[in-house]
Amino acid sequence: MLSISKRLIKKSFVKKKNVFCLIRNDEVFFLYREKGWNLFKRIKIADAIDSEENLLKDLPKEISLLVVPDYWIGSSFYPIRSKKRSIVLSFISRKLTADFDFPEVKDFFEYIPYENGILVFFLQDENFYLLYKKLLSHLSFYKITCPAFLWQTKLRRNIKDIDKGGKAFIHLTPRYAYACFFSEGSLLFSREIDLEPENYLEQLSYEILQSLRLFSQKTKKDIEKIYLLSSEKEHPSLSLGIKTEWISKYIRSIPSECIEDLGTFAFMDEKDLSDTKLFYIPYRKEITFKEWETFQKIGLITGIIFLVLMTSEFFFLKKNFPEPGLVKDIKIQSYINEIDEFLKNRNRESFQKLLVNILNSSGDIYIKRLIIEPERIGIGGEIDSDVENLRKRIKGFLEKLSMSYPNIILPDFGEIKIEKKEKGRYEFYFELIKR
Repeated sequence: MLSISKRLIKKSFVKKKNVFCLIRNDEVFFLYREKGWNLFKRIKIADAIDSEENLLKDLPKEISLLVVPDYWIGSSFYPIRSKKRSIVLSFISRKLTADFDFPEVKDFFEYIPYENGILVFFLQDENFYLLYKKLLSHLSFYKITCPAFLWQTKLRRNIKDIDKGGKAFIHLTPRYAYACFFSEGSLLFSREIDLEPENYLEQLSYEILQSLRLFSQKTKKDIEKIYLLSSEKEHPSLSLGIKTEWISKYIRSIPSECIEDLGTFAFMDEKDLSDTKLFYIPYRKEITFKEWETFQKIGLITGIIFLVLMTSEFFFLKKNFPEPGLVKDIKIQSYINEIDEFLKNRNRESFQKLLVNILNSSGDIYIKRLIIEPERIGIGGEIDSDVENLRKRIKGFLEKLSMSYPNIILPDFGEIKIEKKEKGRYEFYFELIKR
């Protein structure tokens, strides 16, 4: 079993080591790495939810990665055409809030493009939200993942053909087997199978064959290869009728007592936990907090720089400012020049009004580039259209612009730069000259 060392705990805090939180078998583990996994604290989920005791005492305030059981993460497909991230995030937030009884679900999701829409992953288990209210909401964490996603990343780094066709990974321990099934590199589903020692192989073979049938039903394809990993020195003999490969040469062995506590997570190391390709669900409130914190830091630094510059200018002017009576004519001419500049620019249309007019004229044309200068306006963007209607769509856009901003010279269609990006989508750029 994992042992707790007060000396190591104290030392870890002095060095500010990364702390990881693992939820497994109705327990919450707080762990850090120092020559393997070390336990900082473990708490029963039931105690965290029901107990009135202050369980936050001595807990680390920041969690580098929160690892939840695979089945706590659900997924749904939504057919949405928009590729604008802000629109997609708002859409997902509304859908999840409507579909689930716990409103916090809108703070825990991520999506990936999938076929003609998006595949959304989210925290679906009620125990997560009960634990969040009682314990996790008092801690600072940003990334949430599960063992299946960790293994997906680890296998991709060590096995070249894991992303091709149908593949399965099975991790064998004396008491259970953990299995992941992949289709073209995407995780399809995972299972943790409890096994009895007296009929270990029979039970394992039966459960794996059931999973293979489920895979075939979902994908209409068969598993081409199974990768096997055992925590024991001797590999059990499996007859599944499919090509298998033992991958112990790629992945280091772990003591059995560690696996009893941490399960398959015990095989993860620093590379797995810090891999930039690891898929995770972000805690969106923490994203907002970090963005605001960054904004505050930038504002503070900008304010300090401005204060230093203004203070320097004050002392410079105080030291070098001439006597009032010596430069009266120069000062008067300066005032006259400023008044002339003001009168020259007072009739110019405001930037805000100009921007609103352009966006109101664009319709379903996507404006991606906007250059506003005193004598010209540059507009670039993308448009979804076929070849026959392209000229008509752009001409209509220009006519709306001329109605909103009459003091411009419209370009001829031949002067507009048009580049085909993909099927049905064109990129354009043109300039409007002031009369």
